[in-house]
Amino acid sequence: MSNIFLPNGYINVEYFFEISQPFVFLLGGRGTGKTYGSIKFLEQCNEKFIYMRRTDSQLNTAVNPLLTPFNISDSLEVKRIDKSVGGVYEDDDLKGIILALSTFYNIRSFDATDYSIILYDEFLPLHGARRISDEGTSILQLYETINRNREINGTKPVKMVCFSNSVNIFDPVLTQMGISRHLHYSLKNNSPYIDEAIYCHVLKNSEISEKKKTGVLYNNDRFGLNKENIDNELITDSLRIKKCPLSEYTPYIILFDNCIVWLHKNRREMYITKRNNQKFPKNVKKIGFRQQILKEKIFIYCYINRLYWCENAESNELLELYVDKLV
Repeated sequence: MSNIFLPNGYINVEYFFEISQPFVFLLGGRGTGKTYGSIKFLEQCNEKFIYMRRTDSQLNTAVNPLLTPFNISDSLEVKRIDKSVGGVYEDDDLKGIILALSTFYNIRSFDATDYSIILYDEFLPLHGARRISDEGTSILQLYETINRNREINGTKPVKMVCFSNSVNIFDPVLTQMGISRHLHYSLKNNSPYIDEAIYCHVLKNSEISEKKKTGVLYNNDRFGLNKENIDNELITDSLRIKKCPLSEYTPYIILFDNCIVWLHKNRREMYITKRNNQKFPKNVKKIGFRQQILKEKIFIYCYINRLYWCENAESNELLELYVDKLV
């Protein structure tokens, strides 16, 4: 933990930009200096960067001279380049660009060779925010466009650092990256999830968080903000894991050929498992397109009303991933 926080309790941003994994996800830690520290780091480093937000309206805020987070910098200023791109300048030199995931397709052919860092700020949406269709895949396509053939050519892959405050554990980006199922167990052990490509950490035990507990919003449970904002607990509303006896269910539909949805024989309830080479009768439908799933009223009813269980975290992750692709 000594590398994660500075002595003053704020995030040690430099540590996360310099660890070996190309994908870094930091969740939670509201008010602990994630954005502030990152902009200061980008200002001082000698590499070009891309600052990202989810939506076009957030991009508009980021390029507004009065509202941009780059106002905390002593030497950087922002200017709009066109309707889908902002520029971050040091004197007259372009040091970074500002993009939105929702409109990135407008500029997918641009040359990103000079850009080695992506900072994706607030990459997970607040509850009720507008969905981006197939959001998890979109972020991987964006990374591929920017990274291109760097590793084939013997250079380091682009470093992508993603920040967000605590939100749903099965959000599309975490699900697409295969993090959700591991994060579920990492939370239980209060440890980060780490593999050769990904570092994901839920920020806890910050001095800033402890000090904020005395503030008017957090010193009691009246406003309901304490667990998400201070204790940094991921909201697990989509976590529906329970072992159920298959003898009580009948196969209903197959999602994308490897996720089985079973329907209870006596009540409206679904059970989701991963397919393991099972063979099913021909009347068990295979669903892979939005138009098909919209006709399955039982599936939609059970999903919306949370009348379902998943065999394990992996099947829960698959369900959320496929719903994101289909909705």
